[in-house]
Amino acid sequence: MILLIGSRGDACMNFLRRRLDDSSTPYLLLCQENLATLRLRLELDDICRSEVLSGDRRYRSSEFSSIYWRLTTEADPGLSATGLIAELYHWLEAVRITVVNRPLAMVSNSSKPYQLQEIARKSFRVPDTVVTNDPARAMQFIEQYPKVICKSISSSRSTVFQLSPPLLDDLDRIRWCPVQFQEFVEGRDVRVHVVGADVISTEIFSNETDYRYDGAAWMVPAMVDSDVEESCQRLTESLGLEFAGIDLRIAPDGRVYCFEVNPSPAYSYYEVRSGQPISAGLARLLSRETV
Repeated sequence: MILLIGSRGDACMNFLRRRLDDSSTPYLLLCQENLATLRLRLELDDICRSEVLSGDRRYRSSEFSSIYWRLTTEADPGLSATGLIAELYHWLEAVRITVVNRPLAMVSNSSKPYQLQEIARKSFRVPDTVVTNDPARAMQFIEQYPKVICKSISSSRSTVFQLSPPLLDDLDRIRWCPVQFQEFVEGRDVRVHVVGADVISTEIFSNETDYRYDGAAWMVPAMVDSDVEESCQRLTESLGLEFAGIDLRIAPDGRVYCFEVNPSPAYSYYEVRSGQPISAGLARLLSRETV
């Protein structure tokens, strides 16, 4: 049986549940909205015994073949402030079954600059980048390139935007918070989902700097070179992930840049628009040890 932890209202969770239902694969959903009633028991000894208590039901972790968890702030904006989250993270690290993904493996995404360094060391080119709260240093960087974009340095979702003269007038405001500036790289946007042994690539067409906020964006299955696919798989494995969404841009001269590796990708956004079977790949990954 597969253990799912997440919100009933999350499209990614519901896509996966439909695929598991299609294959008659048994699973248990622990709803994020009811996590306040969840109790976890963990005994760290030679065999690491652990249990999940939900309502009046008790489940041994040995009853589960794998776990997929995805918590959303939309379901409970205050959830991250509770002690239960830390307890859940410890439990997910300790259980000796497949977890998609382990909390510690997801930590690199909490700092975009740190993850970018990891990407550059292991796989792909990355855009020239500076993180600063010094307006003079920022302006020095901006003047090096025809176009520069600005983005958050944390894992919290934010809008990526291209700097323009009106925004430069407000550059002094970065004194209060470090900001990440990057050279703008021309090219094709490709999102690669690595799902275990599967690599699913999607090309995105948009006129906006940040296509996630473009209601007119459209997507199609993409063909990428086998060496790019292999690099995506190696990068995913090197970060300790089973499932990842990797943001690439392929420049006109063929150079491939990587912007980010998302360890909890909102894959339904791409599946709906491209028709690609990402959820089916995730179901296969979770079911590979199910008997």
